[in-house]
Amino acid sequence: MSIKNHLKSLSFFKMQEASVIIVAMIGRKLEALASRYNLIAKTNFDFYQRQNVSIKRIKNDNLLSFISKLSGKKISFKIRRKTTDIVIFDEILLNGEYLPAVQICRENKIHPAVIIGSSVIFFKDVFPHAEIICIEPEKTIFFS
Repeated sequence: MSIKNHLKSLSFFKMQEASVIIVAMIGRKLEALASRYNLIAKTNFDFYQRQNVSIKRIKNDNLLSFISKLSGKKISFKIRRKTTDIVIFDEILLNGEYLPAVQICRENKIHPAVIIGSSVIFFKDVFPHAEIICIEPEKTIFFS
């Protein structure tokens, strides 16, 4: 639609209404520029700051660090923006998705010697003496 047609359409509204419509249209245009993943990350980052999670930007990624409630040790986790890494951080490290497995291990006096998979950071915090075997096919997520 041309600017001329936009202005004509806006002339059918009171000045205050037309102003609000213009601001809303600009807002929609700007919102379309932000990726859905970045908007989700922004919301999560707001929450993390209230939870004493340290957030650092490293090029196009972020490093999230916090003190584990289980071990009292500092845990760091790299997330790549515009991916689902932030969901994994929430589920495993902040929300303790694997806590039932830890409870079963403790109740049955099971002390894993080897830990495999994406849950490594969580389980290494709980079982610090276990050997880590982690296969990470995505080169951009691995860091030591």
